[in-house]
Amino acid sequence: MINPEIITQVKEKSISEYLKSRNVTQDLKRSTSKNSFFNSPFTDDRTASLIVNENKNTFFDYSYQKGGDIIMLVQELERVDFHTAIEKLSGLSLAQVKTKEETQNDLIIDSISELKNLHLEDYLHYERKINVALCFQYLNEVHFHFSNNPNKKQYAVGFKNDKGGFDLRSSYSKIATAPKWYTTINPGHSSVSVFEGFMDFLSAVTYWGKQPTNTAIILNGSAMIPFVDFSPYTECFFFGDNDKGGNKTIAQMPDKTKDCRYIFKGYGDFNDFLVQRV
Repeated sequence: MINPEIITQVKEKSISEYLKSRNVTQDLKRSTSKNSFFNSPFTDDRTASLIVNENKNTFFDYSYQKGGDIIMLVQELERVDFHTAIEKLSGLSLAQVKTKEETQNDLIIDSISELKNLHLEDYLHYERKINVALCFQYLNEVHFHFSNNPNKKQYAVGFKNDKGGFDLRSSYSKIATAPKWYTTINPGHSSVSVFEGFMDFLSAVTYWGKQPTNTAIILNGSAMIPFVDFSPYTECFFFGDNDKGGNKTIAQMPDKTKDCRYIFKGYGDFNDFLVQRV
């Protein structure tokens, strides 16, 4: 986890000054004290389609159809992950921008294998009501320890993301390893189903009793939604949480998205529905 104070400091850095440092052309005639206009650094557009809100220190590029804060701009423009963007903007190393607690408790993976541990299978079957045989192909068994306590060996069900990081779950653990990213299952289809967490995806597979016939994207946390490219998909289905967080997530998805949370209406999420119904 990045030190929140570092994130706050980084977000205060001027987007306009950053763009100037990258030699992005500013339209001085259109720029005001409230809004600054720049040519898009992402496209060949030459009509100053990127607008910086100077009061909020946010941007939106109309030719690229993306926007956000300075961290998101650096991630998108320099093609780096969140942690690297923080490093670039703060001038600090990753170890320096971590919280004290995480620096002391870095997770170290000892081994990754097929799911064989009976305790983990029981956790999935009895606590989460997951059909282990049907979902086996998506899971790993991950053994790990924390750097401040190397003799305490732990293990959990691992769900791998597209960048090689893992979300880890057991009766005692709910943690993730870097890099944090989303997971794509069954790519190449024009239709996509989006889940906030991998237990919800496994719950859907269990509920319908079959593998997905379209692409599935598991966000592994709603913070990943801005990084998902929905342009290849003609149909989008959302199976997120039934709460304000889920509402915020679907609001960032294409207008064509179909809200499928009615399936588990009255429950917190798909897994909550499965656990209480089975």
